[in-house]
Amino acid sequence: MIKLTPKLINLYNLVSSNGPEIPIDLEIRKISDLDVLGVCTFKIENPTQPFIEILIREDAVNDTIISHELLHALNIKRGYGFSRHTGIGLLPYNHFIVLYHSVLEHKEIYDYQKESEIEVILNSKKSMDTIFCGEKNESMNISIETAINALILIEALICPENEGKELPERIKKDFPKTYELAMLLNDELFENTIRSAEDFRKVYIKGLRLIDKFIEDNNIFKRKLLKLTENITISYIPSERQLDLFVEQVFDFVVKNNVCVLISKKDKQASYVIRDLSQIKEIKKMTVEKLIGMFDVIISHRRA
Repeated sequence: MIKLTPKLINLYNLVSSNGPEIPIDLEIRKISDLDVLGVCTFKIENPTQPFIEILIREDAVNDTIISHELLHALNIKRGYGFSRHTGIGLLPYNHFIVLYHSVLEHKEIYDYQKESEIEVILNSKKSMDTIFCGEKNESMNISIETAINALILIEALICPENEGKELPERIKKDFPKTYELAMLLNDELFENTIRSAEDFRKVYIKGLRLIDKFIEDNNIFKRKLLKLTENITISYIPSERQLDLFVEQVFDFVVKNNVCVLISKKDKQASYVIRDLSQIKEIKKMTVEKLIGMFDVIISHRRA
């Protein structure tokens, strides 16, 4: 059992009091059993008994790592939602959504730790060193890979320890479009503090649209592009009134590439992916509450 310091006790109580009553399993693991310092996972193998698992490596039992993972748990309980993708071809959608979620959540996590006088994880130099996978110059083909590199750059820079430090000149000079996109997203995504699941979805969509437009504007080969807003989903946040509506009243069903994408009629954003097309007829007649319970388990909604 991990003994919590007063700061962690306060944070643990904050996490426990937010959102639905979901148990938090906080455990220590041996160095040989965990290749990261800490990890937070929402376990939904049994939808009727979900829980949040937080694993902390035995050499990282401290306020920094434990608070970091507890804040991830807080975001899960607030219903920030899950990203999924249509899985077209070899496009690195999974890499993108992991990074994108990481950037949006870590800015808030670092801000909380700074305000609580808790040290943050110093991983910026390692992140910076991995940018662009050893490439010496930016590709002429501005694409989702450009967006991934921009997100890596942002993640390295949002750490409070990096405030005021200049970007490496090589990035400005040799990767101007990546730098431009990173600065655009950095300014737009963190314009306002994310305080709710609805805020998170709005900011998430805003970023996808900015990236889609940036890639389209810099598509010098004029190729047909696959839009992130159509192929990457983010959990829907219904109003109380919508919970009792049929799914087909709230979502459009778009079948392509052997999957069906549910696109919100309100904000035109892909929200869920149905991989078994035989389920479409049944899902259309479900209530929105049942749909979200099936995909996300946690249902976050705002008052109408």
